[in-house]
Amino acid sequence: MKIMKFALIFGLLCVARSGAAELSIGHEDAPGGVKIVLGTTTADVYVDAADYKVVNIAAGLLSEDVERVTSKKPRVINSAAQLGSNAIIVGTIDHSQVVDQLIESRKIDVSDIRGQWESFKLQMIDHPLPNVQSALVIVGSDRRATAYGIFELSRAIGVSPWYWWADVTPLHQDALVIKPATIKDGPPSVKYRGIFINDEDWGLQPWAAKTFDPQQKDIGPKTYEKVYELMLRLKMNYIWPAMHECTIEFGKIDRNISLANDWGISAGASHPEGMNRNNVDWPKLGKGEWRYDTNRENVLAFWEEWAAKRGPYDNVWTLGMRGVHDAPMLPVNADMPTKVKLLEHAISDQRDLLKKYVNPDISNVPQIFCPYKEALAQYRAGLQLPDDITIVWTEDNYGYIRQLSNPQEQGRQGGSGVYYHISYLGSPFSYVWLNTTPPALIWEEMTKAYAYGADRVWVLNVGDIKPGEVGMEFWSRLGWNINAYEREKLPQYLIDWAGGIFGKDLSGEISSVMDKYYRFGFARKPESLYRDPACFSLTNYDEAQLRLADYSQLLAKVDSISQKIPAERKDAFFELVQYPVRMAALTNEAFICTEFNKAYVKQNDMLANQYADRVEKALAQIDADTNHYNNGIQGGKWKNIITARGTTSDRWGFKWPQPVRVQNGAMNSTVETVGSKNVENVPANPSFAEKDGYISIEAEHFTRSITRGNAQWQIIPGLGRSGDTVSVYPVTVATIDKPENLASQSPSLEYDLTTAFTGEAEIIAYCLPTRSINSARGLRYAIAIDNAPPQVVDFNQATEDQRWQQNVQKDTAITQTKHNLTTSGKHTLKVWMVDPGVVIDKIVINIGGLKDSYLGPPETIAN
Repeated sequence: MKIMKFALIFGLLCVARSGAAELSIGHEDAPGGVKIVLGTTTADVYVDAADYKVVNIAAGLLSEDVERVTSKKPRVINSAAQLGSNAIIVGTIDHSQVVDQLIESRKIDVSDIRGQWESFKLQMIDHPLPNVQSALVIVGSDRRATAYGIFELSRAIGVSPWYWWADVTPLHQDALVIKPATIKDGPPSVKYRGIFINDEDWGLQPWAAKTFDPQQKDIGPKTYEKVYELMLRLKMNYIWPAMHECTIEFGKIDRNISLANDWGISAGASHPEGMNRNNVDWPKLGKGEWRYDTNRENVLAFWEEWAAKRGPYDNVWTLGMRGVHDAPMLPVNADMPTKVKLLEHAISDQRDLLKKYVNPDISNVPQIFCPYKEALAQYRAGLQLPDDITIVWTEDNYGYIRQLSNPQEQGRQGGSGVYYHISYLGSPFSYVWLNTTPPALIWEEMTKAYAYGADRVWVLNVGDIKPGEVGMEFWSRLGWNINAYEREKLPQYLIDWAGGIFGKDLSGEISSVMDKYYRFGFARKPESLYRDPACFSLTNYDEAQLRLADYSQLLAKVDSISQKIPAERKDAFFELVQYPVRMAALTNEAFICTEFNKAYVKQNDMLANQYADRVEKALAQIDADTNHYNNGIQGGKWKNIITARGTTSDRWGFKWPQPVRVQNGAMNSTVETVGSKNVENVPANPSFAEKDGYISIEAEHFTRSITRGNAQWQIIPGLGRSGDTVSVYPVTVATIDKPENLASQSPSLEYDLTTAFTGEAEIIAYCLPTRSINSARGLRYAIAIDNAPPQVVDFNQATEDQRWQQNVQKDTAITQTKHNLTTSGKHTLKVWMVDPGVVIDKIVINIGGLKDSYLGPPETIAN
């Protein structure tokens, strides 16, 4: 086999850090290099047996990783005297005899990582020991840091974090030589970075119970060990375990807890699991109602049992009280002051348990309070929360954070964090099958959260992990280094991700496919189509036809790329790219073609049957691809992991379409359409012209962006329903809420346009349904034409009502203003920031010609 030469930019996470070096792996001898494998030489891996368990585990996995790449397995030894001439020495400061000797003899300098949270260093040393000619020393400030450093070497030699979970088989290399370098990384941007395994009923639980661990017949230690390994390879450290009724409670299996500790994973629990104990089985215990006002003694004893059991281990403790499983706290009908006092009482008692079983100094016990659903209303009503508890803010289950810390909350000792979803089971619609949340949306919301102090705890609801791999990895990179991808470089993530798994030659094509996959899914998640299958107009602007065509082209492209993928990566390509893209395309095909089918049935047109054929073919292909995922990959390795039809959302009324056929109907009538295709080529300084009674503008195609107060409207690439979006940065800029100050103090956008119309015009702004940043902010922008007084628009969503449901289905919040055009000809549309956090997608000026549509009319640009 031809030897492939490559170099890995260390971790991709480091490139944005000031002065970050590169770790380069060669495949031939290099001066001063450490020969991991070269000819008959195989480096030894040294680890002190007395070092942390996770360090010894990671050292063993490094040896296995080298074998995965070269078919040669290094020795893992605990005696420095047995080391050969080439070595990899791993250890934690103050926990490794050899590493401490190297520090004392000043052969390595750890002054820049000692005492730091999760910081590590890789350094090449000549003759570190009498019997060692050359060594790579991997040293960590703490146990996880050392493991992260070890796994960075694994990544550099070609072992993906997804080698097991997504079957990214390492490419074979005959030789591996580490070229001289000294690299330091950490501390991370976010202290605790983790995942929530959730809604596991249709994926992870049946897979674990029936396929992976039939002896346990559930998600247990064997499954969690694979999860922990993946998390460490992605530089994560915190887990909320699976907690549905179908799964044995995490803490009931002692090995689940001790294994997390062995792997260096801090185990926590989700928002309804006070004191890290799942209460889903409470009704079966016969201990009375789950109420703290009338049944405090039994509830407190329930919590105390887990405090005693889990107290000796590494935990982040979830405090607070909700109802059984995911229900509101009882008594539901109590007034708000009563609920607040009751919740304060429960939290006070929980903290007393932590003082008793964990640490008398409660400020040294990691604790969180997650104001999810009704708990947020209780917090807003004046809940007195001890200062050392971390507030973990939540988004609305669809990607938009409900609230972040105001200036007073930013000064809290416990700080804040975020609980976020890329998978959700609930109302108004579930999306637990595919992950179509764009990385750009995660970036927009989480960098905003970080700017407002949310740097203590990040938790991502990943459902069954599969198929949320791309989003999960982006989350981990951003949590490790918030500057890993600057706004204008956001598209680079998918390029890096695709190149790291499928090679640089295919990274452009694959990243382009995934970019479109996320854009199309952002406009409408496939799982939500059943809620309003007629949302894409059959008649206006060719909307439904263009969506079918876009997905058809994407389907053809992904299938074409699959022919170029090396045999050893074909399963990975199917899991990570081909399956999700095909399922999104085929789901749209099924639902939209059903709407055409209905339209032609009403006309008694035989074309209805052609669309019925397309629907049935799409549904059959969904079943076939899902069957291949479950039964065809790796000899059935993933059997029961994916449920598509019959499925994920039945609990919430999901219905797949059923087309109707016409007998002896007419032939070849048409569904009348109006409008045309979107403009693709945009001039550098665009101006916009009236067409068919409207002017439609993609927000990122501004004529001018004017900076004021060190802030500016900037483009967020990869985020938008039919293009990109714009928002003001930095997001911490002060509110400009006095209209007379807008022109001189507020950053603005200007759009030049031309119209023959005079009279009243309506301006419709399509914004993302974000929320006001905190209680000190609104969600406002101002808008005007020419020199008219600015109109301030506030579209903050106070409650999650029917309007909010419509907004999150469309990923848009629509606002309207009225404007008077006194003259025809040239005009300038002006938009000012009032509050940061507004994200604008499209602006339409309607002068009587606007047709009903989902995405809005295509863009109109002057020639």
